[in-house]
Amino acid sequence: MIGLLRKSLALLILLGATHNSSAQEWTRFRGPNGTGISQAKTIPTTWSEKDINWKVGLPGAGHSSPVLWGEKVFLASADDQTGEVFVLCVNAANGAVLWQKNFPFSKYRKHDYNSFASGSPAVDEHRVYACWSSPSRLALVALDHKGDRVWEKNLGAFASQHGSGTSPIVYQDKVVLADEQDGESFLIAVDARTGETRWKTPRKTTQTAYGTSVHLSVEGW
Repeated sequence: MIGLLRKSLALLILLGATHNSSAQEWTRFRGPNGTGISQAKTIPTTWSEKDINWKVGLPGAGHSSPVLWGEKVFLASADDQTGEVFVLCVNAANGAVLWQKNFPFSKYRKHDYNSFASGSPAVDEHRVYACWSSPSRLALVALDHKGDRVWEKNLGAFASQHGSGTSPIVYQDKVVLADEQDGESFLIAVDARTGETRWKTPRKTTQTAYGTSVHLSVEGW
């Protein structure tokens, strides 16, 4: 992974790990196929201040991971006091914040170790997709790479004593999200371009789960 998002929300970019034309895009939580394995050969296993190209402070707090497409890093954070969610785009080469979009949301009771921005975004060549929840609704949002909102989908109430943490993935022309909660649970795939539901499969659950969907291919192993 090219960067690390800390609880203090400083985004770090490591020396020798910036993107180039032959590098692999990091498109979702744990990267391609969800394995957490990168093809990059220049990422150090340990590092110090001298290995960092740049560092930038970010608003709020969050447990989500950054994703990468080309020279753009996308990530989410949130205000612990208001529950407001932020989606940001950062220049991978120099750390400049290219844009920040704010989404008003409701603060709610969650686990002390959780955050209001625990789900990682997913990205493809056209859009970045992010999700977050409150007891009243689970939101799934698509923005283009310039930060303009393409669509936003309300997936209904989300019941959990600890908050949420699942992340969307992109598979072909669909965005797939697992909504497994204390209430009505399901897996859903929506059209990546329009947000329209392509399919929805009910799930029987008794407790909230935070798993992120995985698509594996032979080439990924």
